[in-house]
Amino acid sequence: MKKLTVVAPAFNEESGIEEFCLAVGGVLDSMADRYSGELLLVDDGSTDGTRDILVKLAERDSRMRVLLFSRNFGHQAALTAGLEHASGDAVITMDCDLQDPPEIIPQMVAEWEKGSKVVYARRKARVDTPFKKVTASVYYRVLGRLSDVEIPRQVADYRLMDRVVVKNLLRLGEQARYLRGMVAWLGFKHAFVDFDRPDRAHGETHYPLKKMMRFAMDGLLSFSLSPLKVALWVGILS
Repeated sequence: MKKLTVVAPAFNEESGIEEFCLAVGGVLDSMADRYSGELLLVDDGSTDGTRDILVKLAERDSRMRVLLFSRNFGHQAALTAGLEHASGDAVITMDCDLQDPPEIIPQMVAEWEKGSKVVYARRKARVDTPFKKVTASVYYRVLGRLSDVEIPRQVADYRLMDRVVVKNLLRLGEQARYLRGMVAWLGFKHAFVDFDRPDRAHGETHYPLKKMMRFAMDGLLSFSLSPLKVALWVGILS
């Protein structure tokens, strides 16, 4: 029997983490006749009660494993650590705020069974402030123009990856990891599952403007030589 691993980072999610684990567990239960399931949570240095809740849940559910960071290392680092410890034939990465609905996991698995090595969960529309919608649209347009890699739009880190993709992804040694671009750069056959993104059920976003700007710069600097060329010409002209 093949195995599915769901990887999710968690940072100060005590108000909704149990609901998330129950929702994912229910989906894995519905597929138990064909796949064994594993839920791997990475606590990214939470300062509330998240880690205690996760440890207690893992004690009750043998399918659940928890990685505990000593401090907050960031979302992409937490996802990478989860991928390093995931043992599934297919690995699904997602956020634990329930804006990535677990109900579409069977559809993603179905696309994987058809032969796609990467299956992206693609948002039909952004449920964000007007400012965030505009800045995100501009950013992806700029990134698309400057980058040699076609990075899918309206997708975040909710995706399914075949074991071969995970192995190749972990061989890449970038320190500033922009996983959306790295997965696209690998070039494996991919498919999309569209979904309506709900509002955040609990808590508040952990991506304020400053962190979003830093994340955007990681993407631009990792997948485009244009900033380097601009800096070079400015230096020469100066």
